[in-house]
Amino acid sequence: MPSGIHRGNFEMQIENLAAFAPLFPVTGKSNYAGSVVFFLESIHRNPEQKELLTYVSSVNLTREGHYFAFDEALEFFGVKFIKQNITGKVTDLENLMLQIKSVQSEHECMMLLFSEFVEDNTVVKGSHAAM
Repeated sequence: MPSGIHRGNFEMQIENLAAFAPLFPVTGKSNYAGSVVFFLESIHRNPEQKELLTYVSSVNLTREGHYFAFDEALEFFGVKFIKQNITGKVTDLENLMLQIKSVQSEHECMMLLFSEFVEDNTVVKGSHAAM
């Protein structure tokens, strides 16, 4: 059965998080437990945030009826390619930044190639789209 995240149902997400929160420390997921508690407390203290999340609790980028959690969407569409393509053990910040820029450039070139392959005349670069 799809979760509240995959249905875009905020109330279901909150109920699931509240129900599972006590189980995370037991399974050794203390950092996750802390994040969940912080999030639940935050939406309790900020009714405006809770109201906003009832409208946009998940991200739908791929197909109708399939939603990603925000962290899942960021991982899948944002940083996964970069994390998979960082080479060697990064020992300093400058080397890391150079590798990230290189991978981002490679990703842009691949997306341009893919858009040509599927005959998509829209190329997205930065915050602008060009036809």
